[in-house]
Amino acid sequence: MRFDQTDLRLLVLACERGTLTAASAELCVTLAAGSARLARREERAGGPLMGRHARGVAPTAAGRRLLVHARAVLARLEGFRAEEPVGPLLVSAPDDAVVVLANTSALARMPAAPMAQLVTAHGDLQLAVRESSSHRSVQALRGHTAQVALMSGAVRAPGMVRRRLAADPLVAVVPRRHPLASRLSVRLHELLASPWVGLPPGRAITDHLQWQAARHGHALPLRVQVPEIAQVLQLVECGAGLSVLPRAAVAGCGFQANVRIIELDEQWARRELLLCSLPGVMKRGRLRSFARQLGDALVAST
Repeated sequence: MRFDQTDLRLLVLACERGTLTAASAELCVTLAAGSARLARREERAGGPLMGRHARGVAPTAAGRRLLVHARAVLARLEGFRAEEPVGPLLVSAPDDAVVVLANTSALARMPAAPMAQLVTAHGDLQLAVRESSSHRSVQALRGHTAQVALMSGAVRAPGMVRRRLAADPLVAVVPRRHPLASRLSVRLHELLASPWVGLPPGRAITDHLQWQAARHGHALPLRVQVPEIAQVLQLVECGAGLSVLPRAAVAGCGFQANVRIIELDEQWARRELLLCSLPGVMKRGRLRSFARQLGDALVAST
């Protein structure tokens, strides 16, 4: 069978939304077009992929098997996109601008003092701090659209100047009365059976978790999306769902007494926070000094 991306997304959305109407609307195709696509796929598969019932559709056994592969393929495609170079973040010339990219954890505890010292010491300089997944940060450094990146050590960055700042593990955060609350550690697949609270798609941590969930053949069950980590923790505390967040970001919000923090027993969750740059960048005096001060401040904050 040959499937294009639209076919795969239609299948995944139909299973998640429960109706072909909702899936077609989300893909901006008519219901007739969505139905025709599904019918052609079922004809090539030699049998039904979706069972129809009064309230909508549900995957057949064959559909469920295909669903696992569809999610994995789409997640891999999203991963390829995430590794593409980011475009220029500032219009000004490289000598006049410093772009710092940070993952969700680093952004939550970004110290102001080194940034203030840099811009006050160099009146002609522009500084931009942007959230970025670690994969995108590596590509931006190589493409010279950023000078410094605060990123996970789990991402390969050959040829970069790397400074280890701190352990930066991801942890599960659950309400005190959740069935998993008594556990010392959990695996990701155990968490995917419960509704989640998290940051919106497009944020570095959410994109990373969506990718990891897809590797297990699941969609991230994100019931509530809010823009700030403190809001995520407040909603977990109130029982709206569970979450996976950087331990340092949770600690910085002071919610440890009101939620249960559990070790996430996954190799990819045992991260280190690194400060990375290209070797040539650190030959510039002001950037070398700024990077050192930024790293020192982050180490002191852990």
